Amino acid sequence: MRTTSTKLVCEAIAQYPPAIQAVDPQQWLMFEDNVALTNDNRDVAMFERSETSPTSVYGHYFFRSRGRDAIKAGKEFLKELFTTKHYGVEAVIGLTPVDNKAALWMNRQLGFKQIDVLRGPDGDVVMVTLTKQDWEQQ
Repeated sequence: MRTTSTKLVCEAIAQYPPAIQAVDPQQWLMFEDNVALTNDNRDVAMFERSETSPTSVYGHYFFRSRGRDAIKAGKEFLKELFTTKHYGVEAVIGLTPVDNKAALWMNRQLGFKQIDVLRGPDGDVVMVTLTKQDWEQQ
């Protein structure tokens, strides 16, 4: 379900690197095009609209759940994102550090495809994407 809770988003990102923590959740949540989803386990997914493609979003996941429960949460978030017409999302793009094996594994479990490896400000990242069409065929 969608959330506008600044507190919940702050709690979710607090355990992650400083670059992610630099996001101002209150300001981020003010933009209607940005979508934050949560569940009963307080897992959070944040989807930020791409400036270059209005039907694409950059996705960020913050799981408290682990293993199968995290996969289930991720799939539920993607289902809501792709099936809620108001969001109008056709593709999710993600950037994952190459050394974050757990996140790369999760990307594969959710159906994301690796596009490229890019040099980021904090090291190399894997660019992944999942289109609505690919998601529907899973």
